[in-house]
Amino acid sequence: MGYYQQFQPNLSRLATIPGVTPETACLLEAYIGDVQRFPAAKKLVAFFGMNPRLHDSGYQKKSSVTPLQKKGEGRVRHKLFMIVLIQIRHQLNPFYRYYRRLVDSGKPKLVAIGATMRKLLVTIYAMLKNQQDFDPEKV
Repeated sequence: MGYYQQFQPNLSRLATIPGVTPETACLLEAYIGDVQRFPAAKKLVAFFGMNPRLHDSGYQKKSSVTPLQKKGEGRVRHKLFMIVLIQIRHQLNPFYRYYRRLVDSGKPKLVAIGATMRKLLVTIYAMLKNQQDFDPEKV
């Protein structure tokens, strides 16, 4: 019997996050693997390419927009993007509040979505590292 036939959705901590389906939780946990191999949340963020890419040649005027690196697995970024869109559409707290605060402060919507995706990934790291279910008060 294969792993996918034995998978039980209620065993995934990530499925406790609003907007995360059991299948998405399984995919995220499969790509993350053992969270102990990442000494800090910044390492996990960099592994999936969710950190900003700074390009400064010294000759050009510095741009105010720094795109994401997009070095890691694209499927994970896609899933994080879709989770954040669901949370924004249904106004699921606390990630919606974070997104709203960024947009209200003048950030473009896609920049705010990218920052919210990063915050979601840091939350996932903390959940897996501490072996705790999602707690909206800790975000």
